[in-house]
Order: sequence, then structure tokens, then C-alpha cells
Amino acid sequence: MEQIIKVLKDVYEYKDEAGRDYSDYELYITGHSLGGALTQLSAFVLAGLDLDFLPKTNPINAISFASPIVGNSDFLEEYEKLEKDNKLRHIRVSNHNDVVPFQVPGYRQTGVNFHVKEGEEMEVKYLNPKTLITQLRLPATLTSHSLQGETNYYPRLYAKDESGSYLNGEVLDKSIEEIYDDYAGIEGFAGTDAAYPNRLESTAQAIGIGLLLAFLIQNFQLLGYALVIAFFANLESS
Repeated sequence: MEQIIKVLKDVYEYKDEAGRDYSDYELYITGHSLGGALTQLSAFVLAGLDLDFLPKTNPINAISFASPIVGNSDFLEEYEKLEKDNKLRHIRVSNHNDVVPFQVPGYRQTGVNFHVKEGEEMEVKYLNPKTLITQLRLPATLTSHSLQGETNYYPRLYAKDESGSYLNGEVLDKSIEEIYDDYAGIEGFAGTDAAYPNRLESTAQAIGIGLLLAFLIQNFQLLGYALVIAFFANLESS
């Protein structure tokens, strides 16, 4: 974690003669499966440290896919305190029939859950734990954990109806702050796009980038890390 903090500090405090300045950029943390668990934990630790180089107008945003549960009721209580203090946000994406994120006795899930299903609008609720009994369906469970495939995360998140409209478009078009206001009852920052020019406008953008990076890092490690660098370079030049 010390290495991660050092790298973040170097990035957020970096300035050069060309005008590059990342001090007000949002911080997004993403991962799939075990990476999703590390996403929750890393975001929690960073938000709790209240690091002075991170922008105070933007919470840390965790976007996890297929994340197992990582903490108990005490962990959830502290997580919710950081959410209410506008220091932390977590969009937890789970797939129907994926048993990895199921509720383990004594442990609690966190964040606003996007539970995606085949041919239906996704279920959006705060916490929204699922039991092993409701999710275990063979043979569907055998193929429901991967990011890839027709019945997995990307095609279900961005599925269209018969008219060509996105089934989940209404939710995905909202910002993460709007989603927290609507589904977690936590009112976020009311800043406009003009006031915060480096904030992603919609949850669809955050999840789309998260899926891409999680997939590339999972399958082509170095290529994934290189893409992160290229992505931020492209933001600066655009």
C-alpha cells in the first residue's frame, strides 16, 4: 500500500511547464473477482487515510466486478461512514448465477449493487446481498463469473431491447453521485460539470473503462498497465 500511495502522490503532485496538472482528477479503482476484493479494500484504506494530495471535492470511486465479500458488520459500518462523509463511493457489479459474490455468514457486502441479468433490466439496490441458494444454477453458474462471453458482464450491462434502446440506459446515464443519492440515500457533491471538468459525466463511462482495464490487466498484464498510462495521456491531450 505504501508503494501505491507513493505513486499516487507523484501523479497528483506532478506539474510541468506544458501545464500538465492532475491535482483535481478523480481517482477510480477497479478490478474483477479477487481484483474486485482488492478494489474494495484499497478504496477503503485510501479514503480512510484522508491523504492531503487527493482532491477533497471528489470521493474515491471503487468499481468492482464479481467481488467476493471482504468484511464483517464492523467493516460495513466504517465503510458507510466514509460514504456519508463523501469520501468513498462503490459501484459493485454482480452477474446473475455468479456464486462468488454471495453472502457469507458473518460478512457483509458494500456499495450500490448493479445485479445484471439476461434480457432484463439490472437490479439496482444498496448492499443487496445474494445467497448461494438463489445464485447457484447449473450449468449457468459455470460460465457466469468471467468478464467474457455472451452471458457475462459486458453484454448484460449494455444489452438492448427490441427497439434498440439500452435496457439499463436510464441508470447508466446517471453520475455516481446521482446513483448514491437515489439508491443509497446519501447526498453527494452538487458541483456542475463546469466546476469539476475532470469528473466523468456518467456511470456508463466509469464502468466501461473499468471493464476494459480489468479485462486487459487480467489477460494481458503489461498491456493493461500500458493502457492506463495511455488513457491518462489521452485525457491530457484531448
